[in-house]
Amino acid sequence: MKTATAAPVDLASELDGLHQLLYRRGGIRPSNAAVDELTKLLLLKIAAEREPDATIANFGRLGSILDDIRLGGDESVQLAKAAFRVANSLPSLGARLPDGEFQSVWPLDEPLRISRSDVLAEALRILGSIEFGVVGAYDPLGTAFDVFLRGRYEHAGGLGTYLTPEGIVDLMVNVGLELLGAAEFEGAGSTLMGDRAVAAAASWLV
Repeated sequence: MKTATAAPVDLASELDGLHQLLYRRGGIRPSNAAVDELTKLLLLKIAAEREPDATIANFGRLGSILDDIRLGGDESVQLAKAAFRVANSLPSLGARLPDGEFQSVWPLDEPLRISRSDVLAEALRILGSIEFGVVGAYDPLGTAFDVFLRGRYEHAGGLGTYLTPEGIVDLMVNVGLELLGAAEFEGAGSTLMGDRAVAAAASWLV
């Protein structure tokens, strides 16, 4: 497992390698489609950790099925596709809209498009070694976001959002902590700084 001592650059390299695995060997084209498939695998991993007892018809528990997929084999692709459908429909991973309607992460009819069992097995083996969530002094999911949007996502038409380089975010967080009084915050991983706090720190500098 990746721990707090693992450098974000190593994690970024692994995630970038995963993208290239799907893009080159897996034949998932264009680059954005490979990003999409990788995020589906991330959702599958998160679902297996949060809802291990979720049942996949004719296959078993979600928490144990990923081990079977990592072994490869003729049925692993169909198993992964069925597991993704279940993971994507879990209420705990989606959102409830104001009108009460359930909103899944992906459209409920969106399939997992990876078709090679060897590529799928290798991708899940690599993902299995990565611990997500806020770990120590850095945020692995934030690193993933940074890697995909800045490094591999084709955004000629615009992303609809702004991606602030990690170094600038780190600077603004440190400035914000200084201005707020560092004594109020105990431990490197005990405090989360949201976009508004970082923006406020930036406004104090100008």
